[in-house]
Amino acid sequence: MEFASKRILITAICRQRKHHYYPLESINRKLSQRSWNIVRFDQDLKRAIEFNSCSQLPVLNRPNEVMVKVLASSVNPLDIEMSRGYGNVMLSLANTIMSHGIDRLTYGRLPVIPGRDFVGEIISKGQSVWNYKPGDIVWGTVPPYENGSHADYVITSDNAISYKPKNLSNVEAAALPYVGLTAWSALSTFGELNSHNSHNKNVLVFGGSGGVGCFAIQMLKYWGANVITTCSAKTIQPLKELTSADECIDYMETENYLRQYPGTFDLILDASASSASRKNYDIIKSVVNHHQKHSNTIPSRSGPLTRVFDRKRTIYVTLSSPLLHNYDRYGLLSGTMSTISDALIDTLNGIQHGISFRWAYYLPNPKALSYIAQLVERGMIRSVTSNVYDFDKAIDAYEAFEIKRPIMGKVILNNDK
Repeated sequence: MEFASKRILITAICRQRKHHYYPLESINRKLSQRSWNIVRFDQDLKRAIEFNSCSQLPVLNRPNEVMVKVLASSVNPLDIEMSRGYGNVMLSLANTIMSHGIDRLTYGRLPVIPGRDFVGEIISKGQSVWNYKPGDIVWGTVPPYENGSHADYVITSDNAISYKPKNLSNVEAAALPYVGLTAWSALSTFGELNSHNSHNKNVLVFGGSGGVGCFAIQMLKYWGANVITTCSAKTIQPLKELTSADECIDYMETENYLRQYPGTFDLILDASASSASRKNYDIIKSVVNHHQKHSNTIPSRSGPLTRVFDRKRTIYVTLSSPLLHNYDRYGLLSGTMSTISDALIDTLNGIQHGISFRWAYYLPNPKALSYIAQLVERGMIRSVTSNVYDFDKAIDAYEAFEIKRPIMGKVILNNDK
């Protein structure tokens, strides 16, 4: 009843002002919400993240923003990593720059609310938001430098949302926005594949049972690509049934498999956990060196180095960029220099081994999110949830996510109770 009263009050004021852009400080100071907050950086999740039953409601600061009552949200790897300090230097700077002095967090960012995606109901909107109205049910994302969706309400921009697929429940839909846009960015923006040029392209996906990997495989198969993916032995069969991947191989057998693979790859997507990313790239280099050693001819500078990797075609996209880690470890100036050095080394190594090496990351994209919703409604993309927790049990969800990370499916928080 309390949350319903808040919604009625905010919506009534929105209607009175004809949905124009306005500050909500006068309202928000009188109302509160529940939220989960990272209060300190710690390896122990129960020390790092605390529940706040009476935190202040967020504020609309820009004309392109919307306030959303969260109905469901998901737990992503970034939420856990951020609770341990990952990206704090760069994300604090980004928050300070983007806030323009309004409702600014401290440079240390704490406390900060985790949660990168959500399904919810629009409660209010800024004056430049014309294609949504209060009462619309949307799904969307929140950039990592902003307070997230593990709360009763969240603020995000209208370029980070679209209408929720009608055929999914709130819980099912909450599993897809952040992983979907991350996969889209990796495949299309950085990997240069799309629905028009992917037919019969050969793609290798590391980490196919994870959220991004699972989504990417489904997208690639819809686009007509041939997809080989790695996963744990126990997820081979369910992953193949879900995604229709052409081959699912035990990640422990990746190197042996690639040494015998008869074709070439147009794209290699590394969607595995950051701890496995460098090992995956080492496997690629080892396979190339193996083929060179056992080749009867010396590779041409302009031709393919091996049958697996083609200098002219193969793009290697990884989601494990060293950027934030370098800033955390070395600070802004030295971190920038270290990242430039890493980029140069990866580029030169890629050229040496016949691939174009690229770092990818999440990017907001409302058109891509709408396109994804259409594919979901047509049954081309399926959502997989492993565990659903009530919102007030979020700390159990965070811990379950760590334990069940090798298992398929997202961990979801359900606010709608």
